[in-house]
Amino acid sequence: MLTRSPATINLPQKFRYPERGFFVAPAMTIEETFFRMPRMEAGGIPIAKRIPGPFAILWILLLWPGLSAAGDIRLAVRSAILMDMTTGRILFTHNADDPLPPASITKVLSLYLADEAIRNGKVRPTDPVRISRKAGQTGGSRMFIQAGSEIPLKELLKGMAVVSANDASVAVAEYIGGNVEEFVEQMNRKARELGMNRSFFKNPNGLPARGQLTTARDVMILAKDYLRRFPESLDLHSQQYYTHRDITQRNRNSLLRNYPDADGLKTGWIAKAGYHIVATAKRGNTRLIAVVMGAKTYEIRARETEKLLDEGFRMVREDPLRDRPVLSESYPAGYGRVVSESRRSSREDSGSRS
Repeated sequence: MLTRSPATINLPQKFRYPERGFFVAPAMTIEETFFRMPRMEAGGIPIAKRIPGPFAILWILLLWPGLSAAGDIRLAVRSAILMDMTTGRILFTHNADDPLPPASITKVLSLYLADEAIRNGKVRPTDPVRISRKAGQTGGSRMFIQAGSEIPLKELLKGMAVVSANDASVAVAEYIGGNVEEFVEQMNRKARELGMNRSFFKNPNGLPARGQLTTARDVMILAKDYLRRFPESLDLHSQQYYTHRDITQRNRNSLLRNYPDADGLKTGWIAKAGYHIVATAKRGNTRLIAVVMGAKTYEIRARETEKLLDEGFRMVREDPLRDRPVLSESYPAGYGRVVSESRRSSREDSGSRS
């Protein structure tokens, strides 16, 4: 009679669930792990006490809580998240719900409201915007607008998107909201509407403000809806240079120059939080959104974002029969998570250069 040696599966020590009546210890055999599991309930449906050996590994990949699709990635940043925007599947998370000051990523929400106001007919891109003293004196990254001048709204939006202009952000907030305070109220209402329940904003540009916070997951939620509703916004975010008053500045999103198929979105930096980016790239029918927050340098920010996007595109391949991306054979279909409609709510404390 033939016999076979039990296959061994090495799992991290953390995979223990005594509250569910079972645990998986490191280096337990598949037979020990799955044939000796007590009976469990899942949503009221009994789960068989014994799982056939050939399906043991598949069971881990499909059902095990907490497994990350890109589990071998190690990022030198404070938080990160990666989404396949086409399917809505979350491919990777790292401290994605940890609150951090948003820095200039805040401007994505300000641009969202401006594009919404244009679409609703409240304002027009060609509207002349009179620059207030407050806007003209705003520091940090700027497009050097002058108080008392009039600048078309579309130029201010371009300055915000391409060179992260804090002064333009204040001018746009005053024009659309009537004043900065009312515009910030609109920002927070929109954040709640989108499900950004761990975010709170104090200004339209991301300059340092106590209590101004967001998370990588909330930024991903914002970026996904922004690109879904206003895909034309990438025409601005993909521009590498912008000139105003004979001053030419470069887009600080280095992925536009160095990463194939990258076409937006926004960077940010403040001393308290580090270097952030929400980036998107598209290959074929697959568009990924990566959020990386809290890198120590802009070089690390770029390197880790490229690493995350590389891993995402390796995980996803094009299926010509469906014209939608599916997970690669090297990553079983249970990997990743689909974005839930329900969001955890919390509001905590918290700008800005790119």
